[in-house]
Amino acid sequence: MFMKCTKGLTITALVQFVLLIRCCNSIDSITTDQAIRDGEVLVSNGEVFELGFFRPGKSTNHYVGIWYKKDVEKTVVWVANRDNPINDTSGVLSIGAHGNLILYARNQTNIPVWSTKSNVSISSSSTPDPKYKAQLLITGNLVLVEQDSQKRTGFSWFLTSWKSKDDPGTGNYTYAIDPNGAPQIIFYNGNVRYWRSGNWNGIRWWWGAIPVVRDTNC
Repeated sequence: MFMKCTKGLTITALVQFVLLIRCCNSIDSITTDQAIRDGEVLVSNGEVFELGFFRPGKSTNHYVGIWYKKDVEKTVVWVANRDNPINDTSGVLSIGAHGNLILYARNQTNIPVWSTKSNVSISSSSTPDPKYKAQLLITGNLVLVEQDSQKRTGFSWFLTSWKSKDDPGTGNYTYAIDPNGAPQIIFYNGNVRYWRSGNWNGIRWWWGAIPVVRDTNC
């Protein structure tokens, strides 16, 4: 009886040790000699956000996305290949030879499912430059940086609706900030400016400064 009890305690301790190692080994970035495969994740500092492959709602398609790690619903805040889903678990996200993030799937190694279009310039050789990395920040942003300079590229932020809860494909509605002149928030229905806020004065939006416009002449 004593030996059985000891064996049980040993197994429990071993499981706890393995779980502790997994927790301590979570990473928030990859370099050009690493990749993220379906089932693997990046975890931001503080374990606020998580990046990996997911299936929305009842869909069987696989997407690369970022979601709140501790949220029971795993609310997704960004999707990479939203209009080009992968229909199996063969997806691989890595940094390509030209310094961009590239998503491939089985039998599609020559044509990526999705990729970034940053202006990072690296060696003309086909061998990836290990100085570049993709990092998931505590803010939930995924950035491509040059490790020596920590240069970030490709800032373009806006919100676009999903087609449905089961399909994160590009929907009809977009919420963006127009930085030209006095910045203002614009709500688009397709390509039509449907609504706009007042101007940004450096402290707050002047919601009542400019009337709400609901036509193509806003």
